Amino acid sequence: MANELIGIDISGVKELVEKLERLPANLGDAGTERANKYIVEYERIEPGSRKGERFKWTTPKQRAAFFATDGFGRGIPTQRTGKLRWGWKTQGKGRNQIVINEAPETRWVKTDADQQIGLKLRGWDTIETDLRERQPKITDAFDRGVREEIKKEGLE
Repeated sequence: MANELIGIDISGVKELVEKLERLPANLGDAGTERANKYIVEYERIEPGSRKGERFKWTTPKQRAAFFATDGFGRGIPTQRTGKLRWGWKTQGKGRNQIVINEAPETRWVKTDADQQIGLKLRGWDTIETDLRERQPKITDAFDRGVREEIKKEGLE
């Protein structure tokens, strides 16, 4: 396991909390898992590459460190490895399931607190922005999971 784990727990989303409180366990579990599946699929979408475009550094010290360490050990020019993209997965089951990414770069690319300005300018949204902007679609996915479970149980 990596030193830093980035996790997304939808149980704090007000609309979903209200639904979870009213639903039987199996329906809430199915809704949570479906919503998390949607989040994983969405987080795996990366902005297009901007090869040849100058990168805007957050600080001159950061720029110097990048070049002094040969691209933080990844070489220059840096190539995408796919670790961030394919690192998104679910952990746990039902209502206790969360979305995680153990790739070390997740913190610097996908969190409001630590995202580098150059990455934002190149189209990388943070997890917080994604959750805020995708909230209606996450709720729709939750509802779809509940409906699918109702159908599966023959309760329609």
